[in-house]
Amino acid sequence: MEILQTSQRVMEAALEVRSERAELLAGNIANADTPGYITRDIKFDDAMNRVLDDQDSAAVPSKDVLAPENLRYDGNNVDVDQQVAKSYQNTLNYSATLRLYGDSVNRLRAATSSS
Repeated sequence: MEILQTSQRVMEAALEVRSERAELLAGNIANADTPGYITRDIKFDDAMNRVLDDQDSAAVPSKDVLAPENLRYDGNNVDVDQQVAKSYQNTLNYSATLRLYGDSVNRLRAATSSS
């Protein structure tokens, strides 16, 4: 029986991609003063498609090196405020997805326990 299986798989994939993105954004912030460091990020839609297409194993989303914009004199392009804002938004999206996932599991439990 496949009750909620597809939507749960999508939510699991979203959590996986957002978790990986959180690590990348933290790395960007940590390297704000590293000469020559170029920010990295994940294109969410592309990463979701890769994870969902690889149903049998956990597909690690590719880490995209962004085009060097706002390069400083030391070759670093990290804008800490921008990276913190992206990190905050990613955290909100992760939390919302986690809540939806938890709610779907609780509904499934309630439906199976009342039988």
